[in-house]
Amino acid sequence: MAFENELLKYEYHDGINKLLKEVILTNFKYIQKNIDLQKKEISEQIVNLNNRLDRAREKYLQDRLDFDDYQIIKNESKQKIDNLEMALQNQKLSSKNTDIKVKLEQVLDILPNLSQLYIKGDNYTKSSISCSILAEKLEFQETAFRTPKLNSALAQIVLISNQLQSKKKRKNHS
Repeated sequence: MAFENELLKYEYHDGINKLLKEVILTNFKYIQKNIDLQKKEISEQIVNLNNRLDRAREKYLQDRLDFDDYQIIKNESKQKIDNLEMALQNQKLSSKNTDIKVKLEQVLDILPNLSQLYIKGDNYTKSSISCSILAEKLEFQETAFRTPKLNSALAQIVLISNQLQSKKKRKNHS
């Protein structure tokens, strides 16, 4: 019962839901833009290194560059190209184009009704909810419970909700 009462802190109005969605999507777009810029920079560096390697090969074939210098340029360029291609591949893997809008809608539909979902849910649902909220194990002591840490994203949502509620109360009292 105490945990169910604690979940009531996560309930908030539809206006906050819209605000959260806008903030999260704006941040996601900013992050995605930075990732896209990094991919572009890496691709340009790969092209530049390939051009450097081509120029060195031409100079070597024209006897304007000795074999040892050509090998040094070739090895350095190949190593840098391999590292950059690996970095580019890692970025592609880490930024799989997931449909964040759909997932965000799902989360923001669930979050305001979390306590009701917990009360009506089966053991698996209850376990999933508590594991999503709590960063560490839940500790029970007689009739009370505690956890050392709360999930930081949910803690921020509660903080925003509380701050907006206090501003609303101040305006109503004025």
